[in-house]
Amino acid sequence: RSKMAWLCRVVFVLVSVMAVALARDIVVRDLIPAPKFCEERVETGDKVSIEHKGFYKGQQMDGNPENEPLVFVVGQNRVISGMEKAVVGMCVGQQIEVDIPPLLAFDEPTKRFTRTPVPHGSTVTYQIKLVDVERKFSGRYFSNLFLSFLQQAWPFAILIGLVVVYVKKYHKPGRSSSSSKRR
Repeated sequence: RSKMAWLCRVVFVLVSVMAVALARDIVVRDLIPAPKFCEERVETGDKVSIEHKGFYKGQQMDGNPENEPLVFVVGQNRVISGMEKAVVGMCVGQQIEVDIPPLLAFDEPTKRFTRTPVPHGSTVTYQIKLVDVERKFSGRYFSNLFLSFLQQAWPFAILIGLVVVYVKKYHKPGRSSSSSKRR
């Protein structure tokens, strides 16, 4: 009985952590909506070119140097995660404004910034215009897709791991689920 209560507590904590993590997601607003007939929406693994401006408390703190587009492959973790999440699903010509919470911006635990343009714990706002998208279908495409999935699904992986450990530790092979044996 206490083992089951322990498992229930662990599941409750993991679900609570996932709910908090999901509640702190990006908020996207269309400035220029996607065209009605969008042929190519951005997916993980695509090489994108964007024009962007980053703002903190109304002051610009980031943007395209010398008006050159920022080019990166979605899913390779080269820009802040909130920006990568924001461009997925965009169409060429679409322009959005996105609020990015600290853990998806400059307080990301997976990135080590030597210096950040904003204080820790700050939500930033970016205006992003998709200039170009180039499809990349290679072996890297599928590994990027898998990595992107892992970044989103880590709480579920921990939960599954805990259930497996619990079952291996407390389930005895050959034990009947009923208390009486029939012959």
